[in-house]
Amino acid sequence: MLKHLRKKGVSKKVSWFVAVIIILSFGIFGSANILNRTTGPQYAGKIFGKTISLEQFEKSWRRARNQNIIRYGDNFDKVSPFLDLDSEAWDRLILLSEASKQHIKIFDQNVIDAIENYSFFQQKGKFDPEMYKRVIRYVFRCEPRDFEESIRESLMFAKLYNTQTLSINITDADVEASYKKQNERIQVNYVLLSYDDHKKGLSADPVEVKNYYDTHKEELRLSSTINMEYVLLEFPKDADKTAKLEIANNVEKLYRVILKDNRLNEVAAVNNLTVKESGFFSEETAQKTGLPLEVLQRALALEQNKISGPIETSGGFYIIRLKEKKDSSIPSFEEARGKVEDIVLTKKSQEITKQKADETLKKIKGQLSSNPQNKFTDMAAALNLKAAQTEAFARGQYLPTIGFSKEFQETAFSLNANNNLSDVIELAKGYAILSFVARPGIDQEKFAKEKEEFTKRVLLAKKNEAFSNFVGRLRLKANLQDNIVRYKKTQKSEE
Repeated sequence: MLKHLRKKGVSKKVSWFVAVIIILSFGIFGSANILNRTTGPQYAGKIFGKTISLEQFEKSWRRARNQNIIRYGDNFDKVSPFLDLDSEAWDRLILLSEASKQHIKIFDQNVIDAIENYSFFQQKGKFDPEMYKRVIRYVFRCEPRDFEESIRESLMFAKLYNTQTLSINITDADVEASYKKQNERIQVNYVLLSYDDHKKGLSADPVEVKNYYDTHKEELRLSSTINMEYVLLEFPKDADKTAKLEIANNVEKLYRVILKDNRLNEVAAVNNLTVKESGFFSEETAQKTGLPLEVLQRALALEQNKISGPIETSGGFYIIRLKEKKDSSIPSFEEARGKVEDIVLTKKSQEITKQKADETLKKIKGQLSSNPQNKFTDMAAALNLKAAQTEAFARGQYLPTIGFSKEFQETAFSLNANNNLSDVIELAKGYAILSFVARPGIDQEKFAKEKEEFTKRVLLAKKNEAFSNFVGRLRLKANLQDNIVRYKKTQKSEE
């Protein structure tokens, strides 16, 4: 099927450099087969009461993966640890079933047009059959027919999306209200009663500290930590593509030698490479190592004594081995004493701060009751508190001292000239009281210029929400029975 797509036009050669980069990026460090079928459940699961075979699920999984490669391109390897391809595979199967019920069909010419429009299948702006074959083979790691069917499915999903969202519209009032919410600004005065200010001079009762440790041991549990060894083949300063390609070839050869007998240190020594250790770190403290994020993510997923495939970063290629792993544990009282003392003192300071904030608000309300013309800043000063004033800010904007605080911002936007004083609100640094200053309106001239494009974005968001709700209802109807998690656990226990 679609054979003429692969023969169409004049074939152009793809440079050896491009082909090798494609192989290194996607072909060597992954496996096309995600399920070992020797043990475990004999089918992947059920949707709509229908049995889904392991082969069907694996095909859907590969197609979900391919769609994400199209979506993220060169960044796929970086984002892949955060993707839930199992869930996406099930969603594709559920949507495919619904598309079939609605008799949605996609013609071959639609598939051809879609594929020819992808820039990564083109040379000099035109579809190149040779490029197509190479990218399908080395990037997507599948047969052309399978890739073409995955595109057909995605076009079916797009058609399903259109049928479900065709009737959704948005009024000018909706657009203006949404624009106002995103662009309106507000300015407030506030006082912040800090935890740290009320923590000074406090002391922790030893009995209270010990009691807290005894009753909160699970909260004090230490995360599992790992220590890894690694070698780095650095890119020379100002290295061009040719130099990076040479290093890529060398690191692949080196990796295969290391992997053969699990001999990282010996092979590194022969090749004049230094083996370094990261020191123990957890998922929470990983960034303190100073190592690239992609290296840390791969390390946290490794099993003890296992060696990773080459990991490409902006600075060069890493090869890592998980040397040691410490399981999660509860520290002894002596080990945790300092942390527990700090927790006890923090809780005391929070209680004191809240009490003083409540007293402050009561006094300010009393002064306003006797004289509504009293200024917030003057009343704060009379109570030995310093009032600060924000700039006019929008929702989601970073504020000096306060930082990013949804509670602070939502409270601020709830104020107006008639409701100009907030209750006490809790922030990360302490408790605050806000007072209304001004609420500049939106720039109507700017809104008029941006309205057309903004309307498109709001309408798209509304359609996406509607389709997401539609998919959610389909998931419930499908009554998914998922054997994949159990299947993977069976495989892991047998390794």
